[in-house]
Amino acid sequence: MKASILIVEDNADAREMLALFLRDKGYALACAEDGKQALDMIQSSKPDLIITDIRMPNLDGIELIKRLRDQSEMKSIPVIVMSSMPSGRIQDAMNAGADGSMMKPVQMDALLKLIKGFLGASVLLSLVAILLQF
Repeated sequence: MKASILIVEDNADAREMLALFLRDKGYALACAEDGKQALDMIQSSKPDLIITDIRMPNLDGIELIKRLRDQSEMKSIPVIVMSSMPSGRIQDAMNAGADGSMMKPVQMDALLKLIKGFLGASVLLSLVAILLQF
């Protein structure tokens, strides 16, 4: 089964570029234009990983992360933030609960390594949880 990734990005060109790259690498993709749309999508279909921009209309990436971390069923979803803004905003996102970060323009190979690391760790944690139930 393909791992599912939600891309949250208000720039249509950047969103499509990421989606094409990750689909080509075998991931199932969904896309949202802002944090509000992303929250609605996450409620109905929990992704394995989220990649979000920080600065977006309606609900920015930092507020999206805070809301995810406040909900127990969504706390464990790894979140990678992307930004072309100064590193202080990335630090704010990390403090809100982001798991990783990338500066824009995104280096695709580095992003792919980060994704694989988080998804691999997620699988291991799930196996440990199952084993602990026995």
